Amino acid sequence: MTVSAEPTAALSAAAERVLASWTASAAADTAGPDLGPVVLATLVPDGQVPRDAIRAWLRTGNRRRAGLGLFGGMSGILAGLRLVATRYPNVVDAAERTAVAVATAEPRWRTSELGFDDYDVVLGSAGVVLAQVTGVLPVRQEWLAPAVTHLVGLAESTTGFRIGAFAGHPLVGWAQGGVVTGLAHGVAGPVAALSMAMPHLPGDARVADAVHRLASWLVSQRCADERGVMSWPARGTSAGCVGEVRRQAWCYGTPGVAWALWAAGQMLVHGGHDGGALCAVATEAMETLCAAYDPDFHLTDEPLAACHGAAGMLLVADAFTRHAGLPAAAALRDTLTGHLVQRLDELPELDATLLSGATGVLAALLTAAGGDRGWLPCLAMY
Repeated sequence: MTVSAEPTAALSAAAERVLASWTASAAADTAGPDLGPVVLATLVPDGQVPRDAIRAWLRTGNRRRAGLGLFGGMSGILAGLRLVATRYPNVVDAAERTAVAVATAEPRWRTSELGFDDYDVVLGSAGVVLAQVTGVLPVRQEWLAPAVTHLVGLAESTTGFRIGAFAGHPLVGWAQGGVVTGLAHGVAGPVAALSMAMPHLPGDARVADAVHRLASWLVSQRCADERGVMSWPARGTSAGCVGEVRRQAWCYGTPGVAWALWAAGQMLVHGGHDGGALCAVATEAMETLCAAYDPDFHLTDEPLAACHGAAGMLLVADAFTRHAGLPAAAALRDTLTGHLVQRLDELPELDATLLSGATGVLAALLTAAGGDRGWLPCLAMY
């Protein structure tokens, strides 16, 4: 897809409207900083609106933070600072101090009876790894070590990721006793995070072994639904796919898991290991989804968003286009771009968060149109 300057300018203008609105309300917001505004502000051309948004985001950094997580915790501050420092070098020192603070903090990650916040991308140790590799600033092995060591330890067996903290939980009780597969809250997240750490940990066989072991388990869990889509159940099972799998998004199902397998295969190959079979499974799965993808069927709750909706699917299709050269993914990327552009007038109804809101939608569109990809580790991508 060749994007002309005019559509890109229209996206930047829409982004500035979202940023200006968020900045105006940021002072009264008592929540901790979300990555969405700072990601979007670093994707549009430098100017007064993105500068004001970045300043407002930096001021929110001392507000309520929950742990070390990438979304709502210290790692989110770190990822944002690493992005801002790319544009404003005077922020580099603050980013490095925060990297040290995250790496030396006392984590509360459990090694048994897990919850999502012990390992996942959103709240857990996988997100901590991803924050350290966001942007283009140098990455130090000692900054990665605590979270990587924790994930590698869990990965000695896939049962190391078994959920034990959600008995009776009204929202995530379905995960209790199982091993979750998806990219946001499942094993695919650590697979992607460890894979993206591998270039910064050359020769570390523990990490390569962990990636291969977890990715192989994901391959063993694949199944075909009644639409012919190679997919993954929300949690590991021997029952396979049942009926038509509607929940296909960045966070669960084929898009996120296929991407994690592709990233794992590529990083293993680049590290001198056997990863070609993982890439083959990933591209096959993505091709089956592209062939059957139906926005009216597959887009359910939060249909525009990065986490559950079209924006996240767009980013995965774009990544498979750029990195795997997949024609079917390029066609789906074009379809989803049009789908989202036609709905830009719905963005004021959304919040400003990266995963669920308008900033994520616009960040996806700008990135697919050729924008900087340095923020994508925040979504376990590149």
